[in-house]
This record gives sequence, C-alpha cells and structure tokens, in this order.
Amino acid sequence: GAHQGEYFAGIYSKVEIMKNGKLGAGGIGKRDAYMGALWWMSNDKFMAMPENLRTVVVDGFAELQQATFASPKRKSIQAYADFVAGGGDLYVPSPSEKAAFKNAAAPVYDWFKANVDGGEKIFNALTDAVAAAEGDINAGRAKDIQ
Repeated sequence: GAHQGEYFAGIYSKVEIMKNGKLGAGGIGKRDAYMGALWWMSNDKFMAMPENLRTVVVDGFAELQQATFASPKRKSIQAYADFVAGGGDLYVPSPSEKAAFKNAAAPVYDWFKANVDGGEKIFNALTDAVAAAEGDINAGRAKDIQ
C-alpha cells in the first residue's frame, strides 16, 4: 500500500548468533543480530503505471519479501549443523522458559508504554498484530491437519 507518498514493502527477521558457546534458536540474548530489508518507490510513479505493470511491481515486492525471508533460513540450517558438528551446543528454550522470559521482560514493556510518546498505542498495535498473525498461522495449521 501507499505510505506517506511511497509504495513500500518490507520485512524484518531475527538472526540468532553465538553467545557463550551456544547458538540460541528462538531465544533472546545480548548478542542477537537483526536483519531488515526495505524496498520502496515513489507512489506517484507507481500510480502513474498502467494497472498491469502495478501488478508486476506488487508481485515483485512479494517475491522479494519471500526470498529475503527464506535466504537466512536456508543458510541457518547448514550453519546449525556445522555448529553442532564442531562441538557447539544448540539450545532452544522450552515454552515455559519463553513464558518466564516474557514475564521477566514485563517491566521493559511497562517502561516503553509509560515513557515513549504514543508507547501504549504502539505496543498495543504491535501485540494485536502479533496475536492476529498467530491466529492466522494457527488457523492455517488446523486447516492443514484436518
């Protein structure tokens, strides 16, 4: 869609890296790295294109997004295997450990909501979006296993 005069598509994904001899898959540590990718073009230029070319651009952005999401995942599979083969210890937090971390992080969320301009609105929009995405994923999974 259009955002402040720009046609925009983007992604954000988390890439785990080594911490204290362990590679945390799905955990959060002080040395985590984050990767983002953004693509944009002038909305005026986009809207000036014939509809069939706008379709090509939209489809292209969707393909870029999928390729960018997939690339680190494909590379990480071999990286995890190499890490373990080299004597590394791959650690994936349990659901209860993830819940404990979420509870321990609550003061950070409270600080954000209280101290960042619009923080509560931003936080609620983010958590609502996550809940909606999880609902979509769970519904798709339930449909696939029926």
